[in-house]
Amino acid sequence: MAPPLGTRRSAPARAARSGSRRGPSSRPARPARLISSVASLAGKKGYNATLSRYGKEYLHDRLADKRREQEEPRSLAERRMVRMLGEIGQREDRSEYGGAEGAYLREHKLAPSRHADFAWPDKQKAIEVWGGVHTRQFFVSQERVREANHRQIERAKAAGWEVMILRDEELARDRWEETRERVRRFLA
Repeated sequence: MAPPLGTRRSAPARAARSGSRRGPSSRPARPARLISSVASLAGKKGYNATLSRYGKEYLHDRLADKRREQEEPRSLAERRMVRMLGEIGQREDRSEYGGAEGAYLREHKLAPSRHADFAWPDKQKAIEVWGGVHTRQFFVSQERVREANHRQIERAKAAGWEVMILRDEELARDRWEETRERVRRFLA
C-alpha cells in the first residue's frame, strides 16, 4: 500500500521497492533513458523558445557567452591551444569588456552568427581550433560540415578578420613545435 500523499517512504522501504541492491541509504533508481530524454526535451524546447522569441543572432551570442564564462575551454584541443598561447607569451583578457593590449579574447564575435575560439581584436586576427565536430561525420554529411565551415570563415574574412584554422591533430605532441612557430608567425 502506498503511503499517504505528502509523506515519504523510509530509506529501507524505498530501497526495497526500487529493487536496489546498494542498501538502505540508496535512492530509488530512475531509468537513465527517462532522465536523458526529459533533459534533452527541455533543452530543445528552451532552445526553440529562445530562438522564436529573440532570434538566431541573440541565441548565438548567449551560447558564446556561456562558453566564455567557463574557466577553461571544454575541448581538449582548445585547452592545448591555451597552453600553447601561454608558451608564446599570450594571455587571455578576462575583463568584462576586453580590450587589454595584445591579449586574446575567447568566443569573440567576428561577424553575425560567428564567434572565434581565440581572437585578437586589436590585430583583427583570430584562431579557430577545429576538433571532431568540424572534421568528422556525426549527424550530417562531411560535405555539409565543410560547406558550413567555409561559409563561417568567409563571413569572418568579409568582416575584415584574418583567420588561422588549426585542427586538433596539429596540437598533438609530435607537431607541437611546428604548430607553435606557425602560430607565433601568424600573431606577429
